Amino acid sequence: MQQLQHLWPLSRQSKAASPEARCTFQSPQPSGLFKLSNSHIIAFEEYGDPSGEPWLYFHEGGNSRLECAFFHSAAKARGLRLLAIDRPGIGGSSFYRTDSASAFARDALELSDRLQINQFSVLSHGSGGVFSLALAHLAPQRVTQQVNLGGLPGSVLGPDNLARRKVTWWDGITPPLIKALVQLRVNFSCQPLPEFIKPLLQPLSRADSRLLNKPRVRQTLELDRREAVRQGAKGIAQDIAMGFRKLEFSLAAVEVPLVIWQGRSDGPSAASATSATSYLIGRLPAARCHELPFRGYYFFLQDIDAVFARLSKPSAFSRRLAA
Repeated sequence: MQQLQHLWPLSRQSKAASPEARCTFQSPQPSGLFKLSNSHIIAFEEYGDPSGEPWLYFHEGGNSRLECAFFHSAAKARGLRLLAIDRPGIGGSSFYRTDSASAFARDALELSDRLQINQFSVLSHGSGGVFSLALAHLAPQRVTQQVNLGGLPGSVLGPDNLARRKVTWWDGITPPLIKALVQLRVNFSCQPLPEFIKPLLQPLSRADSRLLNKPRVRQTLELDRREAVRQGAKGIAQDIAMGFRKLEFSLAAVEVPLVIWQGRSDGPSAASATSATSYLIGRLPAARCHELPFRGYYFFLQDIDAVFARLSKPSAFSRRLAA
């Protein structure tokens, strides 16, 4: 198992000419950086209890592994080991072109092999749940359970019989259009705190706005967003666009249990999120939802301990620890 810490300073130097590099931001070194058999370099961060029950963490589209810092204390208290992984072109992971969530799922599986983790659960945030579903579909014998925070985007959902579904013109044009728009935004934006965070607050509920206005939360969000664009626009643009690509497999084929947690407050996206979640629950073999009243999309900033406290029955790993 070869750890490639020496690649990190080289990758930072190679980005010196990018608009993002001109921002006053010091990129943190990941706790793990590996080169996989397909030559992909994958970066991850460890949070929680280093000897605890392993959970892979898949960040929200356009964010990075560093957003998992919000869950460190609660995970440590509950005996959970969180491994937050950067997707292609995000943070410390190398960029490669893909339109398939399964490609990243295969990378995550090999990383788990390198870390000698045979069975694990998956915690995801928002559209990170797309990659969780792909991994559960690819290796159901290894994924114990899935937990998603905030719900998956409805834009990835389609009829169950994908073999008969005709891809519409809009299905085909939306992902590349999103990529182009995000690249333009990233390439011409280098906003300092608090201007960088301010656009995030506008479409959110009052509950979310109160949480995101806290100085420590804003600081973590700033660090996460800057890390997400450390390599430039390509990675974050591709990652966000993945939230608009239809799933490449039938939901009925994903047998690993999924629990979705989401707030139900006054945000304009609440109805859309609820509709997408209802669609998922109606088509996945094992899925349910916990809705929190008077909470917004970022409910987990104050309620993550409640999420961890209600995880499904202990896995074999947990039973061994208790023995």
